[in-house]
Amino acid sequence: MRQTDVWRSCNKIRAAVFRTGVDLRRWLQPLDPRRTGLLSESQFVSVLAGPLRAAVALSADEIAQLADYFRAADGRVLYQQLCELIHGQSIVLHTF
Repeated sequence: MRQTDVWRSCNKIRAAVFRTGVDLRRWLQPLDPRRTGLLSESQFVSVLAGPLRAAVALSADEIAQLADYFRAADGRVLYQQLCELIHGQSIVLHTF
């Protein structure tokens, strides 16, 4: 995985946000009821390859690269970091 490929994918998402107004948090946060900022890879992929597929226009390989890049040590995906990168602001998380 090359970092330039990940940034290219992020730029595609940014363009979709600008073009369509899509908000990643609106789709990802409901899958994280405890607001940990983490999702399983299957949850993450299901959103980007499912309801947001047409808007973000990412290939399966690009989605997999994003999941790998934002993967936490326990294997889950740090979707909160991606949202901050794309939308430029923090989201409220809870720590337990």
